[in-house]
Amino acid sequence: MTKQTTFKNLSISIGFLLCYTTHTLSLPTQNIKIGPTLFTVELADTPETRAKGLMHRNRLPDKTGMLFSYKRPQHVGIWMKNTLIPLDILWISEKKVVFHIEENTLPHSLKIMRPQKRAQYVVELNAGEAKRYKLKIGDKLKTL
Repeated sequence: MTKQTTFKNLSISIGFLLCYTTHTLSLPTQNIKIGPTLFTVELADTPETRAKGLMHRNRLPDKTGMLFSYKRPQHVGIWMKNTLIPLDILWISEKKVVFHIEENTLPHSLKIMRPQKRAQYVVELNAGEAKRYKLKIGDKLKTL
């Protein structure tokens, strides 16, 4: 095997590894239900993980997402800076009831989406999943 072939194989392996890691979940996960639908979500419960969110992800597998959790209800603004994929975003009250949904958000947008009510949880999912799974205002979030 020549040095050029070895380098080419190494480059392909590293490229595959980088591609693979951007497609997998990287934080601790939890199963949740919104309405009757089961999702696996990464937990964003620190200032650092909440600030990064789903930025720089090339794709998100179906029925996966991110659950942002706060110690107490607060006004939560979300933007799409450095977010490469469109998302559906659900704001959820301290009683774990969905009260606001933004569907098919625009990647890279600097527009801040902030409902009037305070949220204790926010869930980000692939764009179109709110409609596909018939998620709606009033649905309950259940952590499993």
